[in-house]
Amino acid sequence: QALHGERSADLGEELVVEPGHQPAHLDPRPGLAWQQAQVAQDSYSLAGDQNASEDYFRRTRRIERIEVRNFKVIRELDLTPASLASTTATAPWLMLLGENGCGKSSLLQAVALTLMGAAERDALGLDASTYVSNGTRSGWVRVHLAGSPEPLELRFSRNRSAFTGGEEPKMILLAYGATRLLPRAGEQAPPPTSSWARVRNLFDPFSPIGNSTDWLLSLDDATFEEIARALKGLLDLEP
Repeated sequence: QALHGERSADLGEELVVEPGHQPAHLDPRPGLAWQQAQVAQDSYSLAGDQNASEDYFRRTRRIERIEVRNFKVIRELDLTPASLASTTATAPWLMLLGENGCGKSSLLQAVALTLMGAAERDALGLDASTYVSNGTRSGWVRVHLAGSPEPLELRFSRNRSAFTGGEEPKMILLAYGATRLLPRAGEQAPPPTSSWARVRNLFDPFSPIGNSTDWLLSLDDATFEEIARALKGLLDLEP
């Protein structure tokens, strides 16, 4: 799951359910059994779980709906883009266009905070009370994922410095904001706080991002070719 920049975001992933993978001890009633299967598949966490990668990659996910209430400049937003309802095999890209200050970065931050998990939010050192819209006392964000019975929910209020909800990281998450600075000569970008979420630049414009040129030049030929193929697929370039 990747959130990109001030003006665009990839908020989409595809749902693939692996045939035959059903947890044991399901209720014999078909409707309830299906719900139990979905809950079982959603019970993993990327943090400190050796089997998390297997559960994560068993199915990729697409964000189908985003609800936001009283988050910074966004008083009320219910976003269900038609492009995210596509049944095609590839995940869509979503571009956000608007004037400065209308809430593009705020929406990306809201989604990132909901998906990254509590440990990563704590590492960022954010004060949740400063994210509540002026003139309101509390707010929430809900991110609906394809195939999940319940949305991931984040809550925040004026009288609490910590966010609540969305405790476990469910996705690999990459994000950056409008200002993308490279490390100064002789310096390196700060190490990521986790292996599943790299989002600091989205919240701190002075936090440098990694130097992709140096990283690409450090790769062996086989890895470089693999990365090149992945980038061509993401950018829909000729193979």
